[in-house]
Amino acid sequence: MKISDSSEFTNLTIAQVEALSQCFDFLHNGYLPVMDWNINGIWVIRLRHKANGHTIAVHIKESCYTIYKDAKRVKYAAFNASPKRYMLAVNSDMKVRAHLMRSGADERLVSG
Repeated sequence: MKISDSSEFTNLTIAQVEALSQCFDFLHNGYLPVMDWNINGIWVIRLRHKANGHTIAVHIKESCYTIYKDAKRVKYAAFNASPKRYMLAVNSDMKVRAHLMRSGADERLVSG
C-alpha cells in the first residue's frame, strides 16, 4: 500500500488512521514521499521536504505510532486496543476523512 498513490485505505485501526492523517498533512505542507514499507505489522513511511530537505519518518503499529523529524522523536501516540476498523478516504486536495467500517461480528442476530 503506497501512501502516494492510494485514494482509500481500509481495515485500519484508530492509531493507523491518526498516523496516516498526519502523513497526508505533511504531504500537504511540502513533504514528498521517499519510501514506505510494511514488515511484521510495522509500517514505516519516510518523507522529505522539497525545499528544506528535512526528513520525517512515521512508524505505525496497530495500537501506536511514532513520528521522527531528522531522526529525533517528536511525537508518540498510543491507543487502547479496539475491534473497530476504519476506512480512510483521501481526495485530490489531500483532505482526509475517516469512516467507521461495519463489521458483522458485533451485530445483533434476529431470529426469524
